[in-house]
Amino acid sequence: KAPTLVELYVNNPSFFQVANPNLRPETSKGYDFGFEQPLFGGRINFGATYFKNDIENLIVNQFNGVSFTSTYMNIGEAKMSGVESFVAAIVTDQLKVRADYTVTRTEDVTTGLGLARRPGNKTSLAAIWTPITGLTVAATVLHVSTWVDVNRDTAVFIPRLDAPPYTTVNLAANYDVDQRMTVFARADNLFNYQYQNPYGFLRPGLGIYGGVRVATEVPTALPR
Repeated sequence: KAPTLVELYVNNPSFFQVANPNLRPETSKGYDFGFEQPLFGGRINFGATYFKNDIENLIVNQFNGVSFTSTYMNIGEAKMSGVESFVAAIVTDQLKVRADYTVTRTEDVTTGLGLARRPGNKTSLAAIWTPITGLTVAATVLHVSTWVDVNRDTAVFIPRLDAPPYTTVNLAANYDVDQRMTVFARADNLFNYQYQNPYGFLRPGLGIYGGVRVATEVPTALPR
């Protein structure tokens, strides 16, 4: 993976960001293996995948507490490994649910410390409900655990801190009025939870969106 032009040449004084034209490309070796198993005629599915990556010259953004600037640097060697798992179920013909869980472990081999901005655990729960023909309602809950980051407050510089975990809830609905028209609505971060990712950058609060999609042509069935 080659460094980007921004990482190599673009300085951003507003964010105390300094480019590094001496960056070297990242190289990596990795593998993953897993399984997926259906049960009860496919009404339940579960699976897991193990992954491992060894990276040389990993490009990271490091903060300098003396000059109060950050720049991109190459880490000599880094290791990342973890497991992604899921279980999905068709509860009824109208209700489907799914849960995903990812655990990630990272290490800067030079220092023995974990890598920045890589949460150790991430969990999501999703449900899709079709109460009547044409109407689909979906809900998703996402939880991200703590991760290592830096404090960008120049008054109190902390090179490594545990950023707080956060949980968000999203809702969405679609209704097919007919073959041409669909009405949709979406609420992101339903409970207006205030969180930062990366640390120091506040993410958007509650956002509500809606609209109508109109097809210019009626879909035709494919010939059998």
